[in-house]
Amino acid sequence: MDDKGRKYTADLQEECDVEDNVEELTHYRDHDNDDLRRSEQSNPSNAVNHNASPLLSNHLTERPGTSYTSSNGPYLGPRRPSSGPYEIRKEKRRTDPPSPDVIPPSPKYFKRDPPFHKSQQQHPKNNYYRPLCMSYSETEESDTDNFSDVAALDLTATALKNESGRYQLCYSVPSTSKSTEPNTISSAESLDSYSDPWSVHSSQSSLLSSSSSKRQLSINDLPQTIFLKILSYLGMEERCKHVCRVCKLWHQMCFDSELWRKIDLRGKDRVTDDVLGRVTSYSTNVMYVDVSDCNNITDQGVITMAKQCPSLMEFKCTRCNHLTDAAFIALAEGCPGLQKLTVDGVRQITDVAFKKIAACCKELWYLNVSQVNNLTDIGVKQVVTGCPKLTYLKFQENNKVADSSVEAIAEHCPHMEVLGLMGCCVAPNAVLHLTKCTNLKVLNLCRLRELTDQAVIEVVRHCRKLESINLCLNSGITDRSIEFIAREAKCLKDLHMVACTITDIALTSIGKYSRSLETVDVGHCPSITDAGSAFIAQNCRSLRYLGLMRCDAVREETVDELVEKYPQIHFSTLMLDCKRILAQAQQQGWKPAHAR
Repeated sequence: MDDKGRKYTADLQEECDVEDNVEELTHYRDHDNDDLRRSEQSNPSNAVNHNASPLLSNHLTERPGTSYTSSNGPYLGPRRPSSGPYEIRKEKRRTDPPSPDVIPPSPKYFKRDPPFHKSQQQHPKNNYYRPLCMSYSETEESDTDNFSDVAALDLTATALKNESGRYQLCYSVPSTSKSTEPNTISSAESLDSYSDPWSVHSSQSSLLSSSSSKRQLSINDLPQTIFLKILSYLGMEERCKHVCRVCKLWHQMCFDSELWRKIDLRGKDRVTDDVLGRVTSYSTNVMYVDVSDCNNITDQGVITMAKQCPSLMEFKCTRCNHLTDAAFIALAEGCPGLQKLTVDGVRQITDVAFKKIAACCKELWYLNVSQVNNLTDIGVKQVVTGCPKLTYLKFQENNKVADSSVEAIAEHCPHMEVLGLMGCCVAPNAVLHLTKCTNLKVLNLCRLRELTDQAVIEVVRHCRKLESINLCLNSGITDRSIEFIAREAKCLKDLHMVACTITDIALTSIGKYSRSLETVDVGHCPSITDAGSAFIAQNCRSLRYLGLMRCDAVREETVDELVEKYPQIHFSTLMLDCKRILAQAQQQGWKPAHAR
């Protein structure tokens, strides 16, 4: 045996006394070695105790044809021989059969075991399956370097449970020998078909052990990317209040920069400028910030955030009434890559801020300026001229947005897809300019003054990609425009006509011609009757929602029959919605006062 072999033998000899070692050393000797037999008889203290635990002493067994004579004298006991042709062999003891619980393999910590002994190769499947135990060490082991091709092997993971009740991981890998048998083997098949080939130690020590210090695998042993992915499903408040207090590792992981790329502070009344500055400093790659309804946020907080977040792509500050032009000027200068901006209800912002946004944020494609009362046609023109990629623009109750804004949108934003003009001071003639926006998919014309059928017909004729139209609260919309929409709008899915001047003719037209409509809302239309409701429910195969709120000519009995006959359609009436709300409350445990 060379020096390397002696060192390996000595290491194994020292390890056999460790409690959690699963390997057993077996020394083989000759039956006819008289010198050794006489030495054992003359020195009983050197004889081998075959009844001792294999974890406390070496187990000597006899094998013919092996000489124990060496230059240093005969081998006299379980001590490690200094030299000579001695052979050391590692064997495994039996344990409980594998359980059917499947555990994902972790190739990094695999160690290949020696081949089966000939006595174990009784079943043909043992010829191509070898036991493989997952071992984890706090230090990297060199024996894993030779297992780089483990990812290409067919790994079958099973869970073993030893006598102490501790779950341990074992794996099967196909050997390199050729076989026509399938590459997987179920644990149930290994139980019923043949004897268990695992032959591993079954003591209370863990099977997950090797030559270095060991510990059980835990969630802390997961790769960093997987652990961060788990933490990303938790809210920012949960991570800061609870998770970061578990241990130092979890505290460090909770403040990893990857978890602070999206910051959601909406509705947090206690958030101040200092808090906003701190949470945006944890990462240099913050992409999303939402401070909606944070009434304590001022210009200074947004200015600090803009300096720390040069990669910001989306910012929401709905109803942050303390913000002024200074905050948005700093935002435009510090975040030139901004793509989405929501300033819904920010009443102090003016055209000055939008001029700076148009000059710096060339990537802006989403802008929500609902209820920004100080925004005028001048600011709108600057935005649509300076942001050529703008495809989403929402106005709502903007009293100072008028016809010239719609003309500028049609001229400079031909790729506009979503446009909301609800409650703006836009005349029917200005609506006709939208015929240039042939890519429109969503159009909201709710509550426009004097909107006519002709304007709607022209827009629908040119905008063939429309999927949703809102015509609510327009008394000038009649059955004529609805019939044209049902005929020509082949891609339309949503049509809202609340409080319009329509009758059953509109619903009949939809039932006859439309094959794509899924949502139809005709609430507060007193001319809608049972006949129109039944016709559209019967003939519009794609219909999934029919709003009949406050359609007084539609009887509740008719609606009940339609609900039973067409369960795929959600009918909405005052009585039905009340019944649904009451049923939902009862499911959650609510009871009437007289039943308590």
